[in-house]
Amino acid sequence: METKIISAEQVSQLEIGMIIKRIPSNGIHEDIFDEKKTKLIDTYVIRSIHPLNKMIGLVMTDVSLIFNASPGDVGRLFIHSDKLVEQNIWWLKKMH
Repeated sequence: METKIISAEQVSQLEIGMIIKRIPSNGIHEDIFDEKKTKLIDTYVIRSIHPLNKMIGLVMTDVSLIFNASPGDVGRLFIHSDKLVEQNIWWLKKMH
C-alpha cells in the first residue's frame, strides 16, 4: 500500500533502501494511488540522504527503467527533501 508524502514528519522518517514512487512523473497530482497506471509511475529506491543540505539521492528501480529510461540511462535523481512534500506527487511504499 502506498501513502502520499504530505508532511515533513514523513520525510524525516525516510531511510536508505526505502521505496518511494512518483505519480504522475509529469502532470497534475493524483489524490489516489492507482497502481494500474504503470506508465505514469516512477519507482525509486533511496540511496542517500544528506543530513546537512537535505538532498535525497534516488535511483530508479528496474520496474521503472523498463518503461521510462533510455538505453544506458541509470535513472538517478537528486531532490531536496522539502520538494517531496511541495510537489504533491510522491508516495511512500508502506511495508507491513
